[in-house]
Amino acid sequence: MTASDFGPNLFGEEPAPVKKAAIRKFNCPSCGGEIQIRAVGHTLTAICAHCGTVIDTADERFKVIDDVRTKLRPTLIEIGQRGSFDGVEWEVIGYVLKSDRTKQYFWDEYLLFNPYHGFRFLVQMDGHWNFVRVVKEDFQRLGFVSTVWFEQHTFQPFLRDQPIVQYVKGEFYWRIRKGDTATTEDYVCPPYMLSFEKVPGEETASLCEYTLPETVQAAFGLESMPRRKGVGPNQPSPFNIAALMKAAAAAVAVAFCIHLAGAVASASETVVTLNQVFQPGDQTRSFVSNAFSVPKQSNIYIQSSAPVSNAWAELGLTLVNEATKEVFELNQGMEFYYGSDSDGPWREGSPNADGYISGVPAGTYRMTYDIESDVLTKQQPLQVTMTAKRDVVSWGNFFWTMFLLLTYPGIAWLRSSSFENRRWENSDFPRTTSGGDEE
Repeated sequence: MTASDFGPNLFGEEPAPVKKAAIRKFNCPSCGGEIQIRAVGHTLTAICAHCGTVIDTADERFKVIDDVRTKLRPTLIEIGQRGSFDGVEWEVIGYVLKSDRTKQYFWDEYLLFNPYHGFRFLVQMDGHWNFVRVVKEDFQRLGFVSTVWFEQHTFQPFLRDQPIVQYVKGEFYWRIRKGDTATTEDYVCPPYMLSFEKVPGEETASLCEYTLPETVQAAFGLESMPRRKGVGPNQPSPFNIAALMKAAAAAVAVAFCIHLAGAVASASETVVTLNQVFQPGDQTRSFVSNAFSVPKQSNIYIQSSAPVSNAWAELGLTLVNEATKEVFELNQGMEFYYGSDSDGPWREGSPNADGYISGVPAGTYRMTYDIESDVLTKQQPLQVTMTAKRDVVSWGNFFWTMFLLLTYPGIAWLRSSSFENRRWENSDFPRTTSGGDEE
């Protein structure tokens, strides 16, 4: 998503081009140091670069607003530095250090100026950057708990604060000094944030676009940048869950079609059947089926059943290749118990069992089987049925395939959820998200 997604009036109408004028210079009334005004005709306040005195530049006598005599601080981007964004060159003409009302969090605001494009802001907090422009729009808001709709995008309420100006230098098109306060309300729709700033008699709306630190570094030719901490309020999520899930759904659909085609094409031929009543004493005997052919390597799927009741039975099956004497074994246990206790009726187990013998080579085979059961031990007969089929498609393989296909989207969803939770943990509305970009 780019600024163009919001249409041509995203930031309100562009100001008329400012006629480029020479830099205006005058001497500070307090210390006599030279002061340069770059946004001539717009600047109302200038802070002396030598002594920190706040001067009213709209007054022809350059009236001193605040003779604070603060020690000037170096900043990452200094006054007078120029940087280009999207082909437009901007010059830093002002800097403000602000804090939240608790003075626990601080951020930098750089005022940028271009004589043909007006003013912009570059804001940095915890290594997260935003390129900011004032929006000329009449917003309708129903309290801070409601969302804000702007150009078909929904902005969620994020944070309300009363920031305090802790330090200023440079020039500004409004009157500013240390200690100034305002009330702000921030709404987010990554990678954008709408910020409303209220002072008595005036409210200003700004649209902030999240900007990568690398972009700022390249624009101003900076050697180093503050390390990013946490997740920025409008930092875009690196996880496009919607696209990832669409791709996963397509992969699942293709896998299902392939598996279904395989099921239709499979032989699923019955090779052995058993319907036998075992008598007491048969536990010591082995029974052998008729010979059957496996024309190509395939699996053997076996289903067994015994009507056990509060009893168990185990059918031991051995598949023997008559030519190579290669042996494949499978045991199928059937047990079913039920009763009642203080918690009520209960039951467990099943009188049915099934399983696969995989990778059986082509050849001629016989199946031997034997039985063990506590029913026979009690000198009672037991009827057992069994069916063996070759070349049967295993739906278990399909579900394992689905599990593997969805593992990465699942991990990405969890990471996206964690990313969103970290975004909102510093909000007035902390929440647990479902892993998407928007709730």
